[in-house]
Amino acid sequence: MKRRSERVMIQTSLWCVGLLASTLAVALPVTSEIEAVTVYQAGAMVTRSARIDVPRGVSQVTFEGLSSAVNAGNVRLEVAQGNAELGQIRFDRVQTEAAYDAQVRDLTEQIEAVEALIGELEDRGKTAELKLKFLDGIAAGYAKESWFEGARGTADVESWRAALNVLEDGAAAARATIREVKVAGREQQKVLSRLQRELRDLRGGSLSASRLNVALNAAAAQEVTVLLHYFVESATWSPVYEARLDSNAGALRLLQKAEVRQTTDEDWQNAALTLSTSDPSSALAAPDPTSEFLDLVEVQPPMAKRSAPMALATDAIEEIVVSGAARERATEVGAYAVNYQIPGRVNVANDADEAQTFELATFEMAAELVTRIVPRQSLDAFLTAQFTYDADVPLYASSLQVYVDRVFVGESWMPTALPGQEMVLPMGQDRQVEFSLQDQGGEKGEGGFIGRTKTERTDLVFEITNRRRSPTTVEVIDVLPVAINKDIDVALGDDATPATEADFDDKRGVLVWRRNLSGGDTWRIRHEYEVEYPASKVLVRQRR
Repeated sequence: MKRRSERVMIQTSLWCVGLLASTLAVALPVTSEIEAVTVYQAGAMVTRSARIDVPRGVSQVTFEGLSSAVNAGNVRLEVAQGNAELGQIRFDRVQTEAAYDAQVRDLTEQIEAVEALIGELEDRGKTAELKLKFLDGIAAGYAKESWFEGARGTADVESWRAALNVLEDGAAAARATIREVKVAGREQQKVLSRLQRELRDLRGGSLSASRLNVALNAAAAQEVTVLLHYFVESATWSPVYEARLDSNAGALRLLQKAEVRQTTDEDWQNAALTLSTSDPSSALAAPDPTSEFLDLVEVQPPMAKRSAPMALATDAIEEIVVSGAARERATEVGAYAVNYQIPGRVNVANDADEAQTFELATFEMAAELVTRIVPRQSLDAFLTAQFTYDADVPLYASSLQVYVDRVFVGESWMPTALPGQEMVLPMGQDRQVEFSLQDQGGEKGEGGFIGRTKTERTDLVFEITNRRRSPTTVEVIDVLPVAINKDIDVALGDDATPATEADFDDKRGVLVWRRNLSGGDTWRIRHEYEVEYPASKVLVRQRR
């Protein structure tokens, strides 16, 4: 019984000491600034820094005015400089109706002032237009009177000149005012639009903020630096690329840039910015497998009407296998995580209409220039740059701005590039390679007495001329039909030009003719083949 009472007294004493310590803790509201931001594909990790003069002992430090989007579970604190220990951390939501009302009033007053200014500008413009119209009326009346005086021989030339000067000066001043009003009005309309958007965003936002209280225990009075890390959504970045080709030197410069957008509750001012390809929102643990059990049942005779559902079930199984393989390949690509440090310190406004663009890296590569022509789909020649991507970091798929010999030729798509991968980038139409197609007249016919057959003959001539002074590689791509029925026979003609490569790009029946053409040379290709099939059947062509 005595031990129990002693234990109660000790617990009571400890509780009193804790209460006394919390009561005696010095309250220190602090101002923090955004020190650094790491932006991911979805979301951002924000780091705030606060320098605090703390006395010896326990201090209660309060971070005021944090974003309402901050999640307490994602907050991390650390003492970056100084000799102090972190104690209890408490996270509060603070209603900010008063601050909200003050912001609304301030924005409303600004909008009213801008609207008043726009009204004054409109009045000035209307006055100038009225003055100009008045001067035009005077000029017309004076001209009529002067004509009569001239006809009667009583014209006063000097007064005419004086009147013309007055009219000219007045009209010039009125027109200048109209121009100034239009320019100023457009600028004020932009300001008005921005303020109205801010007001809409404010009224649609949260009426609360976050406040963080943390206990700091310092061995001596000193200045400490505390870093506050927290994750926010509504932020993203995406890569954009520029391909700049020097066609004479065969040199390709690939510029990697980044567009950053954020619509959080706070601006990122004077912050160190890092862009990461990591995905913190993705799953971190492997899936939990389930058990598989086997059993036997009696085989039932197959029924005709069940054949279609069985085929559908097989298709479904195949689809699962394919999509599983696709996810595995995507995971391999996503295994590369790269952080890009943006030099210096930057500002990123929390505005959905604004995207900050930063240069990340430049890659210089020797490229093989190949002009591709696909005659039966387009008679134009298209230039491509083919190279081996030999950098150490991957490039993720995004839009591609293409420049050839310093001229912008259009926008394309940059595929994902992994180190060591063979790449082909489109460079637009090649105006220095001419192409023509001549149809020699495909024929159809029937033959045979017992088993009659039909024959369709294709005979095309491709002609390519290199108008460059330097050699260029040309690829002409076409198809030779593939028979998937044993009754169809496909045969090349005796005069057909042999293809350089068959089943090009792992596509059955796709042929490519490839040659390095010297400057001014012309190359003729004859694509001739026959398709023979039973006359009693209809030939069906399928594209896959």
